[in-house]
Amino acid sequence: MQSLNHGPFSPLAYKSSFKSPSPCFSVNFNPFLHDIIALCCAENFGYVGTGSIYTLKLRENGGMDVVSFIEEEYGIYDCTWNEENADLIAMSTGKGNIKLIDSKQNKCVSHIKPSHEKICSLHFSHKNPNLCLAGGSEKIINLIDFVQGKVTIKFAIEHKDTINQTVWHPNNSKIFGSCGSDGYLNLWDITNPKQSISSVKAHDDIIYSCDFNKYTEKIVTASGDKSIKLWDLRNMKVPYQIFAGHRHPVRKVKFSPHEGSILASGGYDMDVHIWDINDEARPLKFVYSNHTEFVHGLDFNLYHKRQIASCGWDGRLLIWNWDQPQPKIS
Repeated sequence: MQSLNHGPFSPLAYKSSFKSPSPCFSVNFNPFLHDIIALCCAENFGYVGTGSIYTLKLRENGGMDVVSFIEEEYGIYDCTWNEENADLIAMSTGKGNIKLIDSKQNKCVSHIKPSHEKICSLHFSHKNPNLCLAGGSEKIINLIDFVQGKVTIKFAIEHKDTINQTVWHPNNSKIFGSCGSDGYLNLWDITNPKQSISSVKAHDDIIYSCDFNKYTEKIVTASGDKSIKLWDLRNMKVPYQIFAGHRHPVRKVKFSPHEGSILASGGYDMDVHIWDINDEARPLKFVYSNHTEFVHGLDFNLYHKRQIASCGWDGRLLIWNWDQPQPKIS
């Protein structure tokens, strides 16, 4: 494992923005380097055209420099950093390709094609850094081993529509969650790929995103019905809490890795919301409205407690402290 690069840096200086010529779909801070972030984009809102992935280095004065840039024939919809090598990042495309990129050398080092359709979600394991989950339009969840260079497990087809997100449990290396356009939230154990260990009709509309809480046995879902629901993994018959505030479908949810009560969400209303799930009377703490198109991606910086990034179909990547004003788009 590479050493952490914190540097003599104040996170307040990182308030900044970056403009891509194409709509943005996903953003991910590097898990090793506090000032490196990846951005996935697709032309024409992902319906047709090329895709691109940027690796960006944040400057102390608030700017960003392009470290690497790779363009693909098809749109790029998600990316995930390897949890063992700070330079490696996997990306997924609209034609079922998954490529492992060496961002330092700006080249592809591995190529796997588990599908012929759009792959919506990728997630490297925290505990087993060779393993990566992939799910998408073919309704199949694949477990990829990049050391072997192939799909090692295909999980039972339980989702009846596109799988929009697959995410590992932060503390249990065998458990992961999936959510889809069929409105179902499923929990899986990789030792039993023939059947999910739990399946709940969590929403009557599309579930676009889900995320585990690092500090409690909870998982959150975001839906086309404009709601966010929190679920207790020990009893998933009914939601533990329901949050309302977005005016249109909620596209992304993400828990803070630093504070178990802090949740971020982004939606088709072009807003980013910050929630405190422990405040039952007034959970919605901040609403940020500087994007001019749908918000598709969110991530928290592991090394700066309140730093967050959002990206959207306006081509903008915005980075700020979630309790401070959001950068304005010039």
